[in-house]
Amino acid sequence: MVSHTGPVSRLGEHRVLRGDGSMDVKKFLFVFENVLTKGAEAAQKAKEIVLYLEGNAFEFYYNRFAFGDALSEDADDYSKVRLALLERFSETRKPEEVIRDAVELSLVDSNINGFMSKAESLYGEAGFNEEAKFGLLRKAIRNNVNLMQFVAYRNPRDFEELKKTILDFTKSKEVYYLSNTRIQD
Repeated sequence: MVSHTGPVSRLGEHRVLRGDGSMDVKKFLFVFENVLTKGAEAAQKAKEIVLYLEGNAFEFYYNRFAFGDALSEDADDYSKVRLALLERFSETRKPEEVIRDAVELSLVDSNINGFMSKAESLYGEAGFNEEAKFGLLRKAIRNNVNLMQFVAYRNPRDFEELKKTILDFTKSKEVYYLSNTRIQD
């Protein structure tokens, strides 16, 4: 494992998931997504997460996503890796709690990649179909005016198109530039 110095080293136990019950997987994923890999694309997070797994967590990842010397296709999908870790190492939540959290989910900051990971995880855990996920995701982003304008322009017709549109928004430098440009007299 890489030796970290500075602010990352102060994260202590939340820097590594061991899978031995000594740490909450949700706290680990929060630190991983918002500190250790902040701003990284989902594909990059999927590749880097293995660097932060030890013990039972690493064994679980290896057994679930590796085949000999190669990784499965699912290993490249951060939402699937994240969901698998949550399912394996989280305390069991009541289905009604999961559904409530999924329905109440809302984009409240600029961390769209983290929000999307959380949305996919919650919607998958709740067992929603594609139509329900589409409606809930549109509802969850309604407070971000710039994103909603981008979505309205693209007019996605299903959950996968909406997800792609939202992720395209994060990559679009033109939208970022336009949303941060002030008109001067």
